[in-house]
Amino acid sequence: MNKFVSPLKTVLQIRATKHLGDLNPLPLVAIIANCTGWLLYGCINADVYVILANEPGLLLGVFMAISCYGFADLKARDLMLRAFMFFAVILSSVGIVIALFVEEDSVASTVAGYTAVFILLCYYAAPLSSMAEVMRTRSSASLFWPTSVMNTVNGLLWVAYGTAVHDSFIAVPNAIGATFGLIQLALIQIYPAKK
Repeated sequence: MNKFVSPLKTVLQIRATKHLGDLNPLPLVAIIANCTGWLLYGCINADVYVILANEPGLLLGVFMAISCYGFADLKARDLMLRAFMFFAVILSSVGIVIALFVEEDSVASTVAGYTAVFILLCYYAAPLSSMAEVMRTRSSASLFWPTSVMNTVNGLLWVAYGTAVHDSFIAVPNAIGATFGLIQLALIQIYPAKK
């Protein structure tokens, strides 16, 4: 949950100043898709912890993405729209396939699990879409360090939970996500944001 709250202060500042600034809006769209994918997985597996962690994240993601969309330039809006449509096609297609064609719960769980893992990896990698810009400008202004810290911590906590309940769909991608978070933190340390 904290990983979804970490950009909230910046989003509220964006709403106040009516300017997106250097914030990469792609992770905000990825929050919506990530939480939706994990809600699907959590509901199929009746995992209350996965459900409770992702429902508030979905609501925050929608609030933050819509808030930033209005203050983004055309290029950022197009990026957000393409990402949203990409995830909407994937999630709706998977939902339809599970509802209409999958009879066994274990198969539904596996399909939802692979879908959630794919989207989670997109979520964790979304801030890295700024990596070329960070290296070109030698400034990490487009990477948001509180989110990078929370992604790392969140990933490690879900690794622990996934390991405890023997769920590799939860443990493995979150280990990768924690690694992505560490890469982002390293970039922030190597290339401090230029004011």
